[in-house]
Amino acid sequence: MHAYNELYLCDAKENLGWFFDYLINDCHMEPDCAMDCFLQCRLSEEFSRGNPAVVSGMSGMELAMWILQENDPETAVPQVIYPLVPTPEYWAGWALAEYQWLSGRSFRDIINHISFSEVLSLYHVYHEMDTERFCEYMEMRCGMN
Repeated sequence: MHAYNELYLCDAKENLGWFFDYLINDCHMEPDCAMDCFLQCRLSEEFSRGNPAVVSGMSGMELAMWILQENDPETAVPQVIYPLVPTPEYWAGWALAEYQWLSGRSFRDIINHISFSEVLSLYHVYHEMDTERFCEYMEMRCGMN
C-alpha cells in the first residue's frame, strides 16, 4: 500500500532530493547527520504521510531551512547554490522518497535498516537504472526483518 496519493510523489521526490543536496553540499552537513535532523523534526512524519503542505507546499531548501531554524533559531542559513546537474545527494533523497512512498514505511523504519550514507553509496550502482531496481534492493534490506 502506498504511503499517500501518487499525485504528490513527483514533488516529494524532488523536494527530498533538494533537501539533502542543500544540507550536505551547501550546509556541509554529514549525510547521516542530515538524516538525523530530518527524523528529529516533526515534519518528517508529515512528509511520510504525504501531507501536501510538507511534500508540495515548500521546496526542499525551504524544508531544510525550516528544520535548521527549528533546531537552532540562531543558525545562519547558507545561501542556496543550485547545481547544474543533480548530485548523488539529490539522487539519494529522490530515490529514498520513491521507496518510502512505494513501501508505506516511515523514514525512521527505513533508516533503522539502512543508513542514509549507505543509500548515498548506492548512487553509482543504481542512479542510471530504473528506480524499480533500487526499490527492490531496499525492500530486500528493509523487508527481511
